[in-house]
Amino acid sequence: MTYSEEINYFDLMTDWGVAYRENFNADPSPAIKIEIAKIMKKYNVNFSDLALLIEYNNGLNGAVNFLESKNKIPKLKKRATKWSKHYLKCRKCLLTINEHYGGGYCFKCYYLTKEYKVVVDYMAGKTLAEIGREMKLSRERIRQLFERAIKIDLDRIDINMPIEQENEYREEIEESHKFNKAKKQYREIIEKNYDSIVKTLSNKNKVGKLGLLKTLKMPNSVLRLVEEEYPEFLDIIEKNSNKWTLKYEKCRSCGTDTIKHKRWGYCIKCYTKTEEWRNLQKRYIDSHKEEVRGRNRIYQSAYSKRPYVQQKQKTREEIKRFGINRESIYGVYGAKCIDCGITRDEYFQKTQKELSIFHQDGNLKNNDIKNLIPLCKHCVSSVNRKKRIA
Repeated sequence: MTYSEEINYFDLMTDWGVAYRENFNADPSPAIKIEIAKIMKKYNVNFSDLALLIEYNNGLNGAVNFLESKNKIPKLKKRATKWSKHYLKCRKCLLTINEHYGGGYCFKCYYLTKEYKVVVDYMAGKTLAEIGREMKLSRERIRQLFERAIKIDLDRIDINMPIEQENEYREEIEESHKFNKAKKQYREIIEKNYDSIVKTLSNKNKVGKLGLLKTLKMPNSVLRLVEEEYPEFLDIIEKNSNKWTLKYEKCRSCGTDTIKHKRWGYCIKCYTKTEEWRNLQKRYIDSHKEEVRGRNRIYQSAYSKRPYVQQKQKTREEIKRFGINRESIYGVYGAKCIDCGITRDEYFQKTQKELSIFHQDGNLKNNDIKNLIPLCKHCVSSVNRKKRIA
């Protein structure tokens, strides 16, 4: 390193000339300038600290010896502490007098920032695009400011807030936005059509809160507006809910008022038993014959394949043939062939059929339980053969 390079290097380090004069009341010579630059670079020490070491150790050589011996450096001047974790001072007023609020703003300045204005306007019902047009910024920039403001508030509440609580906080802001937006958009419509709305609700039978919104042809966000500013609408709904119907106080057929009304003054249970319903079905079938027949064929084919339907049909046929079902006969003789002794399950595994019920006297109309015996197909053939031989 040449003399000129050392001078340039030291000039870039700090305003050493002023500091040297303040500490030693003299201008530094070029030789001292070079020597100080070398020491500052070698021991990684700034000029103010080095000046104190020179003063405490009676000269530059003593300061160098002190740094070489790595003795405890005397207490130096206190450095400036940070105003917050990431900022030395307020980003707006550039002061550290007021307490840090968040995002680099103090308590007084935060309420004058764009972030705060974006959140307030959004909760008041304005969209991000509308706020952007007012502030002459893009919608994406407004969204970034909105997210920054949310993060500042969340960090003030709890920097390690769980995601569930953060979602709840965001939902509250979103709910406030929807309510104020609906308030601004639909209040004038409700006021204009107030009388017709009351008349419509009075003529309705049973309608809930969502049914009320459907009647008003308004979104769900209007419900809070109705609850807070138009409770008379809810009173009309409550009053109507105590009626069975507008025209009937009870069912025309069974006289009940506890079962829900279906149609024409009939409850759900009585509706399908009425003459009106039968006539309605008949008119429909007459006007949709081919469609009804096609549906019935599909249903019957699927219905007959159901296991419980097949079992029910089988039992009905057994009672028709024998007067009693097969299980009663098995209860007397046991579930096996009384000649060869093969059990019901073994025979079914072998042939996929049930044991035959045989009339001993040959009279198929004699269904006395003593005349009916269970036999396998082979034993039935043997008994018939013996009867023919005899």
